[in-house]
Amino acid sequence: MTIVYVAALLGLYSILMLRWPRTGTALLIAITLLWPAYIVLVWLSGPGINPQRLMIPVAIMVWSFHLLAIPAYRGQLVSIVGANRDIFLMIAAFFILGIFSGFLSPFDKGQAVRGSLNQIMLIPMLMVLVLTYFNKPASIHKLLILFVGIALVVQILGAVEWVRQEVLFREFVDPSSEFAENVLEGKIRLDKHRVTSVFDNPLSYAQFLVFMAPLIMFYRRKRVHPIWRSLAWFQLGVIPISVWSTGSRTGIVLILLSYFWGFVLWLRRCRMSKGLRTLAVSTLIASAGFAAAIVFLRLGTEGLLGGNESLEASTAARVYQLALGIPAIAESPIYGFGVHQGTNFLGGLTSIDNYYLTTVLEKGVVGLGLLLGVQIAVIWRLHRSSKYRSSGGLASLTELLMVAFVTLYLFEFTLSVVEVFSVTYIVLACFLLLNRIDEHSKLS
Repeated sequence: MTIVYVAALLGLYSILMLRWPRTGTALLIAITLLWPAYIVLVWLSGPGINPQRLMIPVAIMVWSFHLLAIPAYRGQLVSIVGANRDIFLMIAAFFILGIFSGFLSPFDKGQAVRGSLNQIMLIPMLMVLVLTYFNKPASIHKLLILFVGIALVVQILGAVEWVRQEVLFREFVDPSSEFAENVLEGKIRLDKHRVTSVFDNPLSYAQFLVFMAPLIMFYRRKRVHPIWRSLAWFQLGVIPISVWSTGSRTGIVLILLSYFWGFVLWLRRCRMSKGLRTLAVSTLIASAGFAAAIVFLRLGTEGLLGGNESLEASTAARVYQLALGIPAIAESPIYGFGVHQGTNFLGGLTSIDNYYLTTVLEKGVVGLGLLLGVQIAVIWRLHRSSKYRSSGGLASLTELLMVAFVTLYLFEFTLSVVEVFSVTYIVLACFLLLNRIDEHSKLS
């Protein structure tokens, strides 16, 4: 009976993607972000299913048909890829390298290859769907505003979790599943529950909010519909509280950095004299530096990095991972050991809290070079766009996106999960589309 229900739902989704691909893609994105990976649907009998894992292959099949049958879709994708060839070549090489490393892994080849394919479906393929189907500024901004709405939903769920002081939906978790230990064990820091919302762990939730904050800053502008502007202002007030509820020290530091940087950008664009603007920015920077110095002198290095037992254990675990992981690189320095195989060197630990270390263990120095190449290319594109765009709104958006991506890359020094990467690659796709449309409007 389960197969019948699943087939019916996938059939309806196929029709939606065929007839209204933008709506189908937006639905897929929303479900991918809001549906916890550890929850499965079970009808009467049969194995549980994860909806996004089934919807993505359907979307890929429909996308393949559209690409062959409709020249406009094919032309747009070719145009975007051609205009940003360096970024797309490095992204493609980075994910394909994961498959290659998996086949050559001395450990669990099947797990490594499956992990690589899963990452491809959840990260660059969603980006490709957006690049194919979204071709007008209005539809692109609607997709970005969808993220503002999703951020609000996950914060509401996070607030409920904070009140309950336990993981949401824990009653739906299969104790034998791969997620059970990570989800059901709970997270405690400073004697408080660490909120995860719809994510697998609190750090992913914090990273999502830190990345989303600059984008939300953009949609509090006067030109945005009052409802979305009000929601943006509301979220800017509660996001720091939500990040604090995760117990992430990196998240707290980066959200404060993000707000500080956003305020500096706002001051630069305010209608005031150049001298007054310079004075305001200088005063803000000096005040922040003075406050940081006071905190450092008051707490000292030990107070900042140490703390109670859980904080000290977290810091010690990261040092321990580096101590074991860095020497292990020498055993396969070129292409690594395959996705999810880096933890074989960490003495029983099940995760690595540094995405750069994870990358070099899984995909070698080649993978690390590709990752850094993509990051540098993205920041350069954003910087160049903020300087030369004809639209003031696009220039402001790209400045704020630069804040988002820089904080994301900094967060990766203390976190190694890819849950949020689907969002970041889709937002990157939206920027590339808007940038291309603006370039064409200047030429016409």
